[in-house]
Amino acid sequence: MIDYLVPDFFIDGDSCGSGGMHTKVDRVRRAVSSIYRLHTGSDLSEMRSDFLLIEPLFFRMEGNFDLDALRAHPAKKILYCSEMEMLRCPGGFRKELLKICDVVTCNCDYQASLSTAVGIQNPYRLIDPIPEDEFKPLPKRLQVVAMGRISEIKGSPFIAELFEALAPTPMQTVFVGGAGLWGDASETDLALEKKIREYTDVFHQNILPSFVPKAIGSASFFSGNTIHDVFSSCHAEALMSGCISVSGDHPIYAERPGFGSKTVDGVVTTLEKLTKGFQELPDPLLGQSAREWAVQNVSFDTFTSQLTTLLRSFY
Repeated sequence: MIDYLVPDFFIDGDSCGSGGMHTKVDRVRRAVSSIYRLHTGSDLSEMRSDFLLIEPLFFRMEGNFDLDALRAHPAKKILYCSEMEMLRCPGGFRKELLKICDVVTCNCDYQASLSTAVGIQNPYRLIDPIPEDEFKPLPKRLQVVAMGRISEIKGSPFIAELFEALAPTPMQTVFVGGAGLWGDASETDLALEKKIREYTDVFHQNILPSFVPKAIGSASFFSGNTIHDVFSSCHAEALMSGCISVSGDHPIYAERPGFGSKTVDGVVTTLEKLTKGFQELPDPLLGQSAREWAVQNVSFDTFTSQLTTLLRSFY
C-alpha cells in the first residue's frame, strides 16, 4: 500500500491538454495503481501505509507549512519532486522538509543539477510517466507541432517567430494549448496567442488530455523553447508519439534525441534539410528512435520499475 499526498485541487477533475499537474497526478495514480494498492488524498491523518509519496506543491497550495505532523508520521517519506517547486520553497522550510524526508527524487539530469544547487544530495531518479499505449505514432504528415501554455516564460515568442518563418513553406503548423491554459492570461500572453494563431494552420484550444495524442500523433516534428519547465512532459509526449524534436537550447532537450538550435533560423534550416527543402517526409528512423527512447526512459513501465527499486531499498 502506498499513500500519495497531493493538493486536493489535483485529485479530481480534468485538466486542459498539453501538460499541467492534473495530468501528472492522474498518470502517477494510474501507474502506481497498476502494481500497488494506492490511496490518494490531502489529509495526512488518513495516510496509514508504510510509504508516503509527497507532492511538494501540497504545502503551498494547501497553505500547510506545519511540518510537525509529517515529522511524526511513521511512513517512509518520498518527496516526489518535479517542476521547480522545491526551488521556490523558503530556504528554512526546505531545509527542514529535506531532513524529514527519507528520499528526494528528480526526474531528469537537469533537475538533478538544480537540486544539488539547493543542497539536495544524490536525488533518486523517478520520472514523470508518459502512457505509451496512448501516445502512439500515427501516419506522419509534413507537420511541426508545438504545445502548452502560451507565455513568455514558456518560450512562446520562439514558436511565434518559427511559425511565421514557416508560413511561406509547405510545412503545416499545429498548436495545442493557449494563453489561458491554467488561469487568466496577461495582455502580453494574449498578444502572443494572437500572433501564433495568425501563423498556425491548426490550432487546438485547450483540449482535454484524452484528445492530445490524436492532435500530435501525425506530426513529423515537435518544436519548443521553454525556459521554465524541468521535465517538459509536452516534449516527452511528442517523442513518445514519434515526433522528431527540433527545438531550442533548453538543457532538457540535450538529454533527449533530436536537434537543437539557439535560433529560429537554425530550426528552419534543420527542418529544411530533414525534409529535402520541405518536399518530403523525414527519415522514419528518426521518429522511431524518438519513440524508442521515450518507451525506454519515460514510460509507465520505467516509472513503476524505478518506484519498485526505491521501495525495495527500504528493506
